[in-house]
Amino acid sequence: MDHKKWVKLFAGSLPVVLLLTAFMVVYLDPFMHYHKPLPSFYYVLDRERYQNDGIMRHFDYDAIITGTSMTENFRTTEMDSLFDVKAVKVPFPAGRFKEINDNVRVAYRTGHKVKYVVRSLDPSYFFYDKDAVANGWELPDYLYNDNIVDDVKYIFNFKALSYCFKMLWRSRKGGGITSFDDYCHWGDKGERYGRHFLSLCDYNGHLLGHFFVPVEFGVAEQELIKANILQNVADLPAAHPGTKFYYFIPPYSCATYSQYSKEQLATLVAAEKFIIEMLLPYDNIKLFAFDLDTELTNDLDNYKDANHYGSWVNSAILRWMKEGRGLITKDNYLEYLQKKEALFQSYSGKQY
Repeated sequence: MDHKKWVKLFAGSLPVVLLLTAFMVVYLDPFMHYHKPLPSFYYVLDRERYQNDGIMRHFDYDAIITGTSMTENFRTTEMDSLFDVKAVKVPFPAGRFKEINDNVRVAYRTGHKVKYVVRSLDPSYFFYDKDAVANGWELPDYLYNDNIVDDVKYIFNFKALSYCFKMLWRSRKGGGITSFDDYCHWGDKGERYGRHFLSLCDYNGHLLGHFFVPVEFGVAEQELIKANILQNVADLPAAHPGTKFYYFIPPYSCATYSQYSKEQLATLVAAEKFIIEMLLPYDNIKLFAFDLDTELTNDLDNYKDANHYGSWVNSAILRWMKEGRGLITKDNYLEYLQKKEALFQSYSGKQY
């Protein structure tokens, strides 16, 4: 066959290939952009930023677990049992407050009646701008907006197409979906815990658990946090009084806070005080903190690194919140902060 015939064959077959690709992606919809999972196919959930928006849009639920990687090891079946709900889990590793909050907002925009939101408020991101997004994590904007034009980035997407083939292969044994207990759950997958395995260096050579904390908590820092909390933490509770928001400050290990100066730790406590006083007036917000539980935070057998705790801690956090343990109130928050600052100051400069 001469080159002209090859060109004609290629030109004639390309539209057919593109049409078939588009049909497969739209019909199977591996990232649930257009519809909920089809019962005849198996949907593999393992790409949070690609699939969380579709979960919020199309799944049936009345409770949400969300936050950073500190929420990946939660099991929705445990929340369902404790709170009598049907929960989904939509974590954002290294997620800043904005992208987590924007995702929850989708639940209301798509007509879901949400009873509970369980969400981490990580100290790692207290001092970020209200519009900050995670660095180094791909966020496919075309899946998060309602612009039909840029859906071409999804329809003709190699990653989406590869998931279609993965789905077809898994569907040989029947349809289904990865459970939310297993969705991005890493706690029982060979992770090693304890002092002997706790490394304070990540692949960039930075300290694990290390996040920016200024030395002083002045007007600029207050304004930064105020804007972040009003836009990304308090806005949905204000707009949806029928939902109970269970916010919790993740219990990082003592090794995290040993990395900071006494001045930085004082600033961190002052920032938390500022946030607590902003959130206490909301009747439908329950704020929890577990840093004073030194049996947890000083026992490095609970941690795979300076921040990340094992799945048994996630299970305990759900139980504690249901029981009201660790609840911050108008009556106890000043005493809590006083004890916390004393505890944190004792960590500064120690070796773990």
